[in-house]
Amino acid sequence: MLMPTLTTLTQELVPKEDIGSATASINLFRSLGATIGVSVLGAVLNNRLATNLQATIDENPEYASALSLNIQELLRNGSGLSPEVYSDLLNLFIDSLNVLFVLSAALLAVAVFASLFVGNGKLATQNPND
Repeated sequence: MLMPTLTTLTQELVPKEDIGSATASINLFRSLGATIGVSVLGAVLNNRLATNLQATIDENPEYASALSLNIQELLRNGSGLSPEVYSDLLNLFIDSLNVLFVLSAALLAVAVFASLFVGNGKLATQNPND
């Protein structure tokens, strides 16, 4: 919803001969931001999940054999797990995801704060008599 507006504003703020470069730059930095954001959040999720899994295995050594299997498959169907182990595994994953949401909300707050300091752009208007 925001990106078309940002692209239009950028195109209006640069000289006509630089519109192509400005649009390409917007798309480049949008793609880089998405790539870096997904990578960082994925690393945080993996790190948090590994930490939580290790803590759970330290507390309940009998979980070690179940939790050493493919986590995605275990979360999908939970076959071969007791309801208690499945519930604990699901809660570990949910706790790890909660960290991502808090981190994303903090990054969003920083972005909103930074946007307050961006200058105002004005779109060109066309005079119908011209």
